[in-house]
Amino acid sequence: MAIATMITACLLITTQAEAKNERRAKHKSERIYGSLNLDEGQEKAIKDLNRKYAEKSKEQAKEQREKMRNNMLAMHESKQKELKEILTEDQYKEYNENINKQKKDFKGNKQRRKGHKR
Repeated sequence: MAIATMITACLLITTQAEAKNERRAKHKSERIYGSLNLDEGQEKAIKDLNRKYAEKSKEQAKEQREKMRNNMLAMHESKQKELKEILTEDQYKEYNENINKQKKDFKGNKQRRKGHKR
C-alpha cells in the first residue's frame, strides 16, 4: 500500500507541475514575444517550436515517472525478499494477510469517502 501511495503522490505532483509549467510557458512566451511584432509565419513557427519542445519535455517526464515506478517496485520486491528471510513462514503468511486486509479496508474507506460529499 505504501508503494502505491507513493507512486500515486509522485504522479499527482508531476501532473500538477506539468499544468503549472504550461501556464508559465504561455505567460513567458507572451512577455517575451509579445512586443516583437511577429508576422503570422513567425508566430506559427514559434508556436510549433514551443509545441515540439513541450512534447519532448512531456515525454521525458513520462520516462522519469516510469523509471521511478520501476525503481519503487524493485525496492518493494527487495524489501519483501529480505522480510521473508527474517520472518518465519507462518509470520510471513500472517503479514501478507494483514497487508491484504489493510488494502481492502483502504479501498472500502475510499469508496465511502467518494460517496460522502463535503
